[in-house]
Amino acid sequence: MDSSVFTLPNNVQVKYKFSPAKYDCKHLLIVMSGFNIPDPTIYDFQNTLAHCRSNILWITDDFNGLPAYCLCNDMRFDIELGVSKLIDSVIILLDSCHVSILGASKGGSITLYYGIKHKIKNIISVVPQFNIGSYVATGTYWEHVGKK
Repeated sequence: MDSSVFTLPNNVQVKYKFSPAKYDCKHLLIVMSGFNIPDPTIYDFQNTLAHCRSNILWITDDFNGLPAYCLCNDMRFDIELGVSKLIDSVIILLDSCHVSILGASKGGSITLYYGIKHKIKNIISVVPQFNIGSYVATGTYWEHVGKK
């Protein structure tokens, strides 16, 4: 399954993958990516969800080659708008009333944000990062993310 790109008029590009439901499952599972080493922008849980029957929308946190917590770069929140529009578009396209969102670590933080914003009833957030600023501060492994 190849990555696709959802592009907004302001040229924000949100990278994602989509796997259609197996059988007649009417559920959508949205998966947000966490930090990974060596590539911090990979899609999470691909192998784990190989047998999942739901429609699955994987959203990677890759903006100009760096993660941005799917929120902003240079304090411009165009990324947040793009991710929200992608989520809304897929929910509308699938006419899906049963939606879950999943993420771990950084992805868990992103999951909480978008789950609450989009009123998704099923939010699965594993070890979310609550102190994001401390996680990307100067002197940490991910400081290059905080500088953008």
